[in-house]
Amino acid sequence: MEFDFKRNAPLEFDYLGKRVKTATQLDFVIGDSLLLQVRSQEAITKQKEQQKESMLKLCLIRTGLLVNFNAPKLRKGIH
Repeated sequence: MEFDFKRNAPLEFDYLGKRVKTATQLDFVIGDSLLLQVRSQEAITKQKEQQKESMLKLCLIRTGLLVNFNAPKLRKGIH
């Protein structure tokens, strides 16, 4: 099974009919339907979760995962 994915894809969106390109890069976009952000931090803050939600809205992607590899169990590091 293969999936199309983009790594370090630039965050681009349309605003008032114009294309806006930002310096922000998305870790992984899988099949234009899943945003995967990879982190290794002590804890995922509410700000990081809100940032993920904003990126999803701008990219028109419905599903996103924020994965923290610094969690004691990976299951606890998925937001």
